Amino acid sequence: MKSEEIRRGGKSDSLRVAPGNYRLEVEGLNGCYMGQVYTQDVNIPEAQLQLVVNTNSMQCANDGKITVQALKGYGTVDQINYEIVPPDGGASINGQTTTPEQPKEFPGTGARLPTPSRPPAWCSADSTDNPTATNRRTTPYLSSSYQTLVARSAPYAGKASYACGNSGGVGLYTDKGSLKRLKVYVTETPSGPVHPRRELTKNTEGRKNYDDYAEGWRYTSQEQTESHLTCWGNDLAPGTYKLFVTDGCTDIEIPNAEVKELEDKARFTGGSCVTIETKELNSNVLSFRLNFDFRDLPEAQRKGAYLNYEVQVTPPGTAPDEHKWSHGGSPSYDYNSATFVHSRARFDLSGGYDVYYRLIGCPTTMKHVHLDEHKLCNPFELSTEDSKCNETKAKLTEYDTGHPYRIVVVRTRDNQTVYDQVKNAGLQRATSRRNSPTNSCSRAMRTTN
Repeated sequence: MKSEEIRRGGKSDSLRVAPGNYRLEVEGLNGCYMGQVYTQDVNIPEAQLQLVVNTNSMQCANDGKITVQALKGYGTVDQINYEIVPPDGGASINGQTTTPEQPKEFPGTGARLPTPSRPPAWCSADSTDNPTATNRRTTPYLSSSYQTLVARSAPYAGKASYACGNSGGVGLYTDKGSLKRLKVYVTETPSGPVHPRRELTKNTEGRKNYDDYAEGWRYTSQEQTESHLTCWGNDLAPGTYKLFVTDGCTDIEIPNAEVKELEDKARFTGGSCVTIETKELNSNVLSFRLNFDFRDLPEAQRKGAYLNYEVQVTPPGTAPDEHKWSHGGSPSYDYNSATFVHSRARFDLSGGYDVYYRLIGCPTTMKHVHLDEHKLCNPFELSTEDSKCNETKAKLTEYDTGHPYRIVVVRTRDNQTVYDQVKNAGLQRATSRRNSPTNSCSRAMRTTN
């Protein structure tokens, strides 16, 4: 029996007792309730250690985190000991806390890691201050689909650079890992170490330069996918670089990432006819189509070589204007050649024209060719359309406006001219009657620019 006089009305008081069944008697000692006794049976259960165990969402193979916290109602706990036991027989992770109400974290654990297989112990004191101990066990589960990152140098997935302008990028083959979080850093350039290391950005142009079977480098069908071959950087000089590649989980050092040097071996093979642009009235623009051959380059460099050249056309004997270069040609299907289009203000073509071409922004590589040709492209295209049974139509939609032109339609069956007129330019439509039965149909001709 335990008796205690309480004189603090209106306040709560607690008594420390051991677990068990008790009868509680409360007697009023004075005042209105003097002499009255209130009785209540009370059961004090043995304190139970209850743990809340949480796990994080893993991004890597070993970034799991287990957090353990004791719930209130655990009695008077002086200390909690933890033991995390991997299921594969690895070394246990041990921990201890004397503040069980605060979460205890165990970071850096791997996937499929239950905790614990041997229970943690906790200590408390009973009413006689004798320490007691109990054990609890719980099994959380960590999961991760992460696979170790693979990264290596892939030179021809990069972007070649020419000597007079640093414009290259390093090519990499990467697989598995977390490619969305991939970061690439330069730690050493051909000139020496870089401190601090410099981060590279992904270069979407680089992948256009690689060749699947270039110079003994053979990619498997899987490696040829866009997600595996990437180019990093766009201002690197030719040479060998050391890289640090990471996805936040796996760190890889690449000592031999190479930026190839682009060889200046493009050959000008001639110009096509010259087009007078007719997008507006009295157009004052000439367009030149210029053809280049890249077969003198190494096969691995042909695929993106056209991206590195710029062209310009001038009147004979006139130097190029640094602000009027054109680049971005159209390559052939095999990348062995490309056609560039350069547009400029009209000039007298009777003396031909000069063609200048060079690596972009690289004056020392500029070459000059003079062409005597001054043939204009045919501005007309001929097509057919359904029309009335006894009519033939010819339509001119675009032409060098402001100048006359002539339309002649000859029926080849009997060589008879069915239409012959001179027009003064602009949109015109001419219609002529055919000498044929009204119930017989024919195809009409349309002439367009």
